[in-house]
Amino acid sequence: MYDKTVRRRRAVLGLLVALSIILLSAFFGESSAGPLGSIQAGFLDVFAPIQEGVSTVLTPVRDVIDSIDDVVHATSQRDEYRRENRALLAQNASLQADRRDYLQLTKLFKLDQEANISSYGQLTAQVISESPNFWYSHVMIDVGSSSGVRQGDVVVDGDGLVGRVSTVAADAAEVTLITDSTSAVAARDATSGVWGIAEPATGSSNELLLAFPSGQQVTPGDLIVTAGTTANGQSEYPPDIPIGRVTAVDSSSGDIAVEPDANVRQLELVQVLTSSNQHGSSAKSGALVPVFVSFVLQLVVVSQISILGVAADLTPLVVASAGFLTGAVAGSVFGFGVGLFVDLAFVQTLGISSLLFTLIGYAAGRLRELRAPDSPLTPIALGAGATALALVGYGVIEFMLGVSTPVSFHLLSAICEATLLNSLIALPVYALVRRCLIGALPEDPRRRSRRAYTTGGLSPLSRP
Repeated sequence: MYDKTVRRRRAVLGLLVALSIILLSAFFGESSAGPLGSIQAGFLDVFAPIQEGVSTVLTPVRDVIDSIDDVVHATSQRDEYRRENRALLAQNASLQADRRDYLQLTKLFKLDQEANISSYGQLTAQVISESPNFWYSHVMIDVGSSSGVRQGDVVVDGDGLVGRVSTVAADAAEVTLITDSTSAVAARDATSGVWGIAEPATGSSNELLLAFPSGQQVTPGDLIVTAGTTANGQSEYPPDIPIGRVTAVDSSSGDIAVEPDANVRQLELVQVLTSSNQHGSSAKSGALVPVFVSFVLQLVVVSQISILGVAADLTPLVVASAGFLTGAVAGSVFGFGVGLFVDLAFVQTLGISSLLFTLIGYAAGRLRELRAPDSPLTPIALGAGATALALVGYGVIEFMLGVSTPVSFHLLSAICEATLLNSLIALPVYALVRRCLIGALPEDPRRRSRRAYTTGGLSPLSRP
């Protein structure tokens, strides 16, 4: 009986790992217009309306959290931000949102005039979600192909360049930010006229590095704009869109640091530069499978609220808790389903999350089956381990697949901070998952062992 259980458990694990690897192989072996790409686009159509609704509801909450975060990082402005916070809480939330939208639209209009991009269609969009992942610098917007958005369209906000559209669905699109590791922009110094390439700084989510032929012609404070041309001809970006300001020039290494003008960490309204001014009508999408609704809402909510610059990720906590409560087989199956769902919902590389969460669910289940730890701190250790495995494992797999993975002290610090934050919320998440699964939980092995000890392994009814 024991051998049969072990074989069944190993067969399930092997099958799920094989499915994840097949997904990875198929994803990298097909074009963007292949079946998997179509499935992701369709999934995005279903998921975008929920993200948009939650984003609208959470706007006041994000305002409060951002104010508290700024107070912690800017002590000199503490009193001012507290007064603003009290004023915002006292005023009508919708009125304040309208006022912010007006100011951002005014800045967008000014940028349109100064950057001379009138030949493009300017389509205003709302950012409805941010990627809750260190390895992706993406945001989701609420317009898609039905409004004229196409892959490769440039995205700006009132301060400057934001990024480019990388994936398009009917009513939503994914934007790859200029701080993403895959981004490279032909840039020009607006003062000296020299041009080069602006790329993200290694391990930083809010800094760029410039590669210029002659660093001596660039000085701190210079405005860097899009060049509009490259050595091979026309650039993908229109000319003269502000990118950022030079903050430092390292004469020994030749590195030129640039701080982006656009605050890519707190985007709300952006503008997509389309090839025409014709916008189609928006279409309504269907609802998600009911079993995932509560999990989706939690994931979208948490991904939009950061504490001290770090956003918690419930996914590894939920998978580890479910695996620990239900066992290795059920945990690995649940982890595979959640991982596949996350890859589809956030338009990530198919198969990576399903592989990682399959292993997390399996490991948590085996921990219960082999050790049955009874310490009240077990969920905390379990959550920390699952979070660290998910973040580090994602980077390792991306590196093995040939994706440029920035490694730096800043990135390691961010991973440690996220692991610590998840550890703090691991207990309530574990309690919530246990409450949801209480009717389907297997018998506690500790209770079984205690009964075997007190009765000699026999039922009380069988005593002589």
